[in-house]
Amino acid sequence: PFISSIEVNPAVERKNGIIRPVLGDYYFIDNLGHMLDNNGQWGRQRYIDSTTIKGRTQFHYQLMVTGTIGGNIIYFHINRFNVSRTFDSMYIQSPWKYFQQLLDTPPAGLKGMIVDLRSNSGGLLSDLQFVFGKLISAPIVFGYTRQKSGIGRLDYTPWIPAEFTPRADGKTFGKPIVVLTDQNTVSMAEHSTMALKMLPGTYVIGDTTYGATGPLSSDSTLFNGGQFNFANFGFVFTSAAQFKYANGKIYEGRGFPPDEYMPYNSDSLVAKKDVQLSAAIKYLNQ
Repeated sequence: PFISSIEVNPAVERKNGIIRPVLGDYYFIDNLGHMLDNNGQWGRQRYIDSTTIKGRTQFHYQLMVTGTIGGNIIYFHINRFNVSRTFDSMYIQSPWKYFQQLLDTPPAGLKGMIVDLRSNSGGLLSDLQFVFGKLISAPIVFGYTRQKSGIGRLDYTPWIPAEFTPRADGKTFGKPIVVLTDQNTVSMAEHSTMALKMLPGTYVIGDTTYGATGPLSSDSTLFNGGQFNFANFGFVFTSAAQFKYANGKIYEGRGFPPDEYMPYNSDSLVAKKDVQLSAAIKYLNQ
């Protein structure tokens, strides 16, 4: 009992206390509304995660916000990737359908799109194709994964290509894309950033991401690694495989760097001035 509340989190400790606050739903719904034409469209869905931590069921809220800015820029934000399971929910159906409509019939004089992945905590890998596969017409290898093949320190499988694959209705977007990131852009949100960065004209603005790029699995026997319990009191939460980007670099524990570094600015957000979003708009309008 005397160690039941002890938790060691190397990922957080590596940040040396500089992790920025999470941008909550209130920001993306209230503060962002005045930036979107006609306040945009949004929806929020509560769901149960398929994974458990320390035997406890995980509950999450999925928030989706979309719309246009200035009539010629598409904006899309998602705070967690579980869209392929919940897209038909009455709560997010409206913004999801509107986002699909904007991609099918883009606004006249379209300048590009802003994909806002700030404070996105990750989620389903299948969402990479489901959410963004409409933007490409052919598969793109954006990285590689490998896993342990034995108990030896250097026992690994060969590197296996990780593909960003198109949807059946996928076609080349052909316009610039700006991805917004912060230190709370985690896991699947990092994979999405890296995959979109493979497209010509994609530009990343914001802060370096969290640095949790390895796939997760609760089945340690399948992957010969990953999260596990020990004795009847301990739990280890870690990735089941290793991921490296197409450039050969591994960003686990380090985070994926933006093209234009622009850190979180609390004073500006309090004044309802989003310097990162404003920089994205300026970039697309130049």
